[in-house]
Amino acid sequence: MAEVFRGGFQAIPQGQYEAADSLGLSYWQKTLLIIFPQVIKVSMPNILATFIMLFKNTTFLLIIGIFELLSTTQTALTNSNWLGGHAPEGYIFVAVVFWVCCFGMSMISANIEKKLDTSHRN
Repeated sequence: MAEVFRGGFQAIPQGQYEAADSLGLSYWQKTLLIIFPQVIKVSMPNILATFIMLFKNTTFLLIIGIFELLSTTQTALTNSNWLGGHAPEGYIFVAVVFWVCCFGMSMISANIEKKLDTSHRN
């Protein structure tokens, strides 16, 4: 995340810093009122992409106290008392759940990016 924000700060043109200085703002006023809102706008797509990557590549559900879905499916398939014993259905269900979660987060990300888009159009 630090790299995402570092990139956001580097994306802000030097003229923004100079304009804030010409208004006589202190360092903290300049950062909080002028620079940081622009950094958030520039960095938001990368922040959301990092969150989606975190969800897909780690056991994010385990962190918040819910059993991780894929391990639970594997445990259920190895249990002889479990009714069914058909591996494809369990894995297809897990794939659909992950797809729905990731697709939903992508749509939320696109919506946030659209709301933050303040570029001028003719």
